[in-house]
Amino acid sequence: MTSVSIVMANFNREAFIAIAIESVREQTWTDWELLIVDDGSTDGSCSIAERYASLDPRIRVHGQSNAGQARARNVGIAGTRAPLVCFIDSDDVWTPPKLERQIAFMSDPSIDVLYGEEDLIDERGNPVPEIKMTRHAGSIWRALLADNFITFSTTMVRRAALERVGGFDAEIRRADDYDLWLRLSVFANFQYRPELWGFYRVGTRQISRDKTGRFASNERILRRFLDENPDLAGREVVRSTWCRFYARQARSLAASGQRLRAMQTAAKSLRWDPRQPFGWRALARATLSGPLDNQGD
Repeated sequence: MTSVSIVMANFNREAFIAIAIESVREQTWTDWELLIVDDGSTDGSCSIAERYASLDPRIRVHGQSNAGQARARNVGIAGTRAPLVCFIDSDDVWTPPKLERQIAFMSDPSIDVLYGEEDLIDERGNPVPEIKMTRHAGSIWRALLADNFITFSTTMVRRAALERVGGFDAEIRRADDYDLWLRLSVFANFQYRPELWGFYRVGTRQISRDKTGRFASNERILRRFLDENPDLAGREVVRSTWCRFYARQARSLAASGQRLRAMQTAAKSLRWDPRQPFGWRALARATLSGPLDNQGD
């Protein structure tokens, strides 16, 4: 049996999919299968994927009508068989030793999810300055409530863990990976290694750039998780979670010039927990961000 299955969901990434596929083919670990699920692309990216499949028997392509990346990823999981599963988006890039290093770490059977570090690149592959998020390991559910710090395209996950939670929620169109990590975090042992295993391309992802939609999706994901796990997260954790969430949303609104909405959202953060500094800092940033707008409805 192949040791690792790789799932790539693709939708209209003609300019980048070849680079993503090549980064898989350049892995120093060669015992892998790659299933590319094309989610109804209208450009030439599916043809590029099929050309690679004709050259490399480890690569297969599955085409489907557009149904969203979560459904595409589930199709990829169902269409592969290895005990270890990795994901790479069709505009991302792996470093050559990624799989080999991860296979070595996953010899520890206690690890359910392994992930590493990634750097940001632009559409031309140039580095993008960034402030790295704090990463966490072990039982990470509490830390995940504050934000999603898992670098998606660097993960390696045991198939048994994915099957236990039913894979991705196909009804979620944004942040489906965040929802998956939260559901896994109830029982899974996450491990992080500070090694560079990938490059995340920014500037091409309309879904991730839609901050309003992403915050709305994250809010629904958090609400469901907290509702479904009342014995895991007590009252104080719930208060802190929503305080942090609305403070983060307020800062985003302030940065986009929506000062009035930012102030209102910061006030919502403080109503959840006025003892925490997050809401106060968000309110201060919103207050000082510029003239009032008319977007408070």
